[in-house]
Amino acid sequence: MTTGSPKETSDLTNQANSELTTPSGPLPGFVAALRVAVVAGVFTLVVTALLVWNYVTHLAKDPLDSPQYLALQKQLAADPQNEQLKEAIRELDLRLRQEYFRARTFNRWGTLLLIAGLITFAIFAKIASTLRRPLPHPSATEVWDEAFERATRRRLVAVAGFVVLLIVAVAILAWRARGTVHQALALRGAVPHQPGGELAQGSGPQKESSPEAAATGQDKQSEKSGTVQPAVSTGAPVGNDAAPTEEFARFWPRFRGPNGDGISTHPDPPVEWNAEEGRGILWKTPIDLPGHNSPVVWDKFVFVTGAIEDRRVCYALDADSGKVLWQRDIPPTPESRGKKPKVMKDTGFAAPTAATDGRRVYAVFANGDVAALDFQGNILWVKGLGIPDNAYGHASSLCTYRNWVIVLFDQGEPDDDKSKLFALEGPTGRVVWQVTRPTGNSWTSPLIANLAGKAQLITVANPFVISYNPEDGTEWWRFDGTTGDCGPSPTVHGDLVIAGGEYSYYMYAIRGDGSGDVTKTHKVWEAEDALPDTCSPLAFDHYALWISSTSVLACYNVNTGEKLWEHEFPDNTFASSPSYAGGKVYLFSKEGACWVGTVTDQEFKIEHENSLGEGCVTSPAFQPGRLYIRGEKHVFCIGH
Repeated sequence: MTTGSPKETSDLTNQANSELTTPSGPLPGFVAALRVAVVAGVFTLVVTALLVWNYVTHLAKDPLDSPQYLALQKQLAADPQNEQLKEAIRELDLRLRQEYFRARTFNRWGTLLLIAGLITFAIFAKIASTLRRPLPHPSATEVWDEAFERATRRRLVAVAGFVVLLIVAVAILAWRARGTVHQALALRGAVPHQPGGELAQGSGPQKESSPEAAATGQDKQSEKSGTVQPAVSTGAPVGNDAAPTEEFARFWPRFRGPNGDGISTHPDPPVEWNAEEGRGILWKTPIDLPGHNSPVVWDKFVFVTGAIEDRRVCYALDADSGKVLWQRDIPPTPESRGKKPKVMKDTGFAAPTAATDGRRVYAVFANGDVAALDFQGNILWVKGLGIPDNAYGHASSLCTYRNWVIVLFDQGEPDDDKSKLFALEGPTGRVVWQVTRPTGNSWTSPLIANLAGKAQLITVANPFVISYNPEDGTEWWRFDGTTGDCGPSPTVHGDLVIAGGEYSYYMYAIRGDGSGDVTKTHKVWEAEDALPDTCSPLAFDHYALWISSTSVLACYNVNTGEKLWEHEFPDNTFASSPSYAGGKVYLFSKEGACWVGTVTDQEFKIEHENSLGEGCVTSPAFQPGRLYIRGEKHVFCIGH
């Protein structure tokens, strides 16, 4: 074997060492990763700018505070008979609402895209940084380029800082766009009233689930799968001391009456009145705080609530004279103290209608506080559910089951586990059960009906109509079809549940005898014309009626879904749900006009047109020979 000279061997060794210790250029893939990171970075900046623009132009203010809308309202006040002006206001109102909801959808999807852009940027920036660094080559000395390492670390710190700043910006933007969110899931204990003294704090937080479920993790697993797991609090239950069932049919214990359907069985309802002339008005009583809730009547008591940002009051009026028997300020809870709920003009701070079990009256407000009072006005307890993340502000009215008060607390988006349904024990405020709902914010009200031989608690929100067992909160069935911000509450007629509205694109009739997912099996019909955005449907005989956002009363055959006719009210707008009493339909407009008439297969035949003398967005409560209604400033008793 021939070997080279020592000099040649040394030269070759030096050359090899030189090649091995010389840094190479970026590794393959660096340019591609860098380009993706740059594109992702530019994308996140553009999306951030668009989200900021969307918030400033559409979400930062109440859409009904539009200068154009306010100017038209001012013109209408000066010229109330201008039909073209009224039509322009209606069209602008609808357009502003649609723009607002589109902006909310844009904000939701934009936030998701922004997060995706940030993740993409961070991943590919890291990849590019790694590929930019040359791999170390074997050498005798294994000397690294310290200056290059310092430069690389500086780049990584800069990238990390940029990502952190974008994440902070996204968090601030999402917080501002969604409003102040304070979701206190741990409910406080009851706050008993000490006669002659102050309200005392109760026993502290209640458990959200049973110890057995907590030990096995069933609660979390069931929430993700959409199965209801009731949450039972500690504490000994009290017996059912609610008024007998037959008494509920005699009075008007909740929104839209004993069955929540707007139908009265009381005889001889009033049909003619004029509040400006005093004709047919037995009494009217001013209420000092505003509220969009409807009257609740039990025996000689008429209950309403009122609120402004920093004050909440429950009122009891004498049903015969209208005298204010008492009014009680409801103190804030730790969950609501110092916090401001997000509301709009259409709801305000006291939109939900109260409810009574015949022994106590219950009220809930926009700040998520629920209160129970006895009929003498003593506060029994106040419980804070947390400031709701709700587009319009909390507006779902209460109902009762036995001596439990049912609270539908929908908020947020369908997949964020914020929406809850509670059953609270009337005498104590104890949590009987609670469930997490796979739904988004809504302002529909629940109702309890006997369907398929069992009690069913019917709820409506995006994207489900869900029926629960009011005994324990387990789910009977669900129907997938609603969407958007649901306003109209459901009603029940025979074995049908009627639910939906303008933002769901349909009104549905669903058979109530199913179990599980009934979307494909129990839909009887769907209607798509003249849908309501606020007013709840009315169903009686073989008719189903509702009032659209464009002031059209539509009538359908409740059994087949066939549209029978439409009746327009071009000079008025509606938020009050239609009612049925004495064989006649009652319609109250926002402007204070009221029509009483009969329904046939061909038309709505108006028999009387009355005036309340002030605006009205509430629904009436009926008693024998009387009608109670809340206007913009007064509670009225109309009768013979």
